Amino acid sequence: MVKGQSLRVYAMGLAIFVLGGVAGGAVSHALSERDERELAADGFEGFERRKLRALTRKLELSDEQKDRVRAILREDRGARRKLTEEAFARCGQPLEQHRADTDARIRQLLNPEQKKRFEELVRVRRDPFHGHPPHGR
Repeated sequence: MVKGQSLRVYAMGLAIFVLGGVAGGAVSHALSERDERELAADGFEGFERRKLRALTRKLELSDEQKDRVRAILREDRGARRKLTEEAFARCGQPLEQHRADTDARIRQLLNPEQKKRFEELVRVRRDPFHGHPPHGR
């Protein structure tokens, strides 16, 4: 009888531990998803809010300092947006050129019917969702 009770106590302790881990993971995931949605929805403004919150917390900024940092981030927004767009454009160019070169070499090997099907595959590849709607839509 004592062994049975001990086993139940251990089993309950293990169950509580596992449930706590699952609950903690779920809360962490939910908070992470919320932050990502906020950042994606608000773009640069969301980035600025998050950065300001982090700086305020880590540096213990006064209200006056927060206002000044907020103003700096706002003034910087246009330049940051332009630099970000330029960086994304530059980063994709070598890959796109490589893909185009590879596709051209493949086309040389194909008969007319295969080329037609290949062009459809290339068109689908260029679609960011590959013919499928984005998650959650």
